[in-house]
Amino acid sequence: EISNYQYLMHINTLAGRTFNDVSQYPVFPWVLQDYTSKTLNLDDHKVYRDLTKPMGALNPDRCEVFDERFENPLPDVPPFHYGSHYSSPGVINYFLIRIEPYSTLARSQQGGRFDLADRLFDSIQKAWNLSYTQISDVKELIPEFYSNPAFLRNVNNLSLGQKQNGTLVGDVELPPWAKGKPEEFIRLHRKALESDYVTKNLHHWIDLIFGVKQRGAAAQEAKNLFYYLTYAGQVDVSLIEDSKILEATLAQISSFGQTPLQIFTLNHPTVSPISPKHALILPFEPSPVYTPLPVAKIAPTSLLALNVNINGRLCIIKESDGGSPRRIERIIHMVDLSTILTAVVQSAYNLSGDTKLCSAVTCVSSNSLTMTRSSGTLRESPLKNIKERISIFKRKKSKSNPSI
Repeated sequence: EISNYQYLMHINTLAGRTFNDVSQYPVFPWVLQDYTSKTLNLDDHKVYRDLTKPMGALNPDRCEVFDERFENPLPDVPPFHYGSHYSSPGVINYFLIRIEPYSTLARSQQGGRFDLADRLFDSIQKAWNLSYTQISDVKELIPEFYSNPAFLRNVNNLSLGQKQNGTLVGDVELPPWAKGKPEEFIRLHRKALESDYVTKNLHHWIDLIFGVKQRGAAAQEAKNLFYYLTYAGQVDVSLIEDSKILEATLAQISSFGQTPLQIFTLNHPTVSPISPKHALILPFEPSPVYTPLPVAKIAPTSLLALNVNINGRLCIIKESDGGSPRRIERIIHMVDLSTILTAVVQSAYNLSGDTKLCSAVTCVSSNSLTMTRSSGTLRESPLKNIKERISIFKRKKSKSNPSI
């Protein structure tokens, strides 16, 4: 008994897919189609993608275009539905552009610079919509979508450009149900992959990518035929005498997608869900959740509190009896500096669990505090910085909203 993730990795390996080659990278399926809801109900079959069809056949309107292409083939080229592929170096570098070595590979593909900001991967929902609607886009996913949150953050602070609407491209925009946390997205996405619905239907997708519906009449019926050069053994390059044709053929094979080796020649059997399910083990630690530390009462039902967000930033939040905490950038009420500093030191002590307070707390801006780890004792913030902020913290209540 192994997980769906483990099984897909095994058959990818058997089919010649490897993390060491972006032209033959492991292929994983889109399993969800709901990237807009605030909550994700994995017991509702409507949130799942239809695994019986290839990406290109999911959208009926777009599928008509592919059918027409198949019925009107190019001269001297076997009929095909899709001119682009679900896995290619461009697809891999598109998804992994924020981490090396794929950042460098992505730049090299575009002549030494990143592609236009509007064409970069910056939203899960947008990526799904493109794969579902665009004629030239039938991408499937990669294992990182179910295992590694790092590729969703711009951890290297890459300059990815500014979109036409003025937005800078940074971290990947997540579905609302991920609550802004890449780890939560991976956890729920992986949970969806291991769900009963996917387990019962995954064999259909395996037939399309690795099995009996990958080639031939079964592939034609399933609307799953790609350009002939994406299949192994379709051309003997040693017989091509024209150097230009040989170069173009090799470039097509290496850069525009390669279909995995066919490892199943019979329909893949249906798999029954495991009961009871194994505990979901992910290769990363979920972000810690801290209890807000009350600092001051600013209204009959509201408290000013300090908390630590997923990036380790000590945030000022407002708590109320009638709702969940929310971060606020501006506080109308006066908060004494000594109260804030006392709370910060107490928070550092509570979070470190060390009598030496093994954390360095420094004021970094007028609206936030950052906590960083150090091996020594608590380092005091420069006196100059504190003095510069005394006027902010001691500012008397006025009609304007002073920033903290």
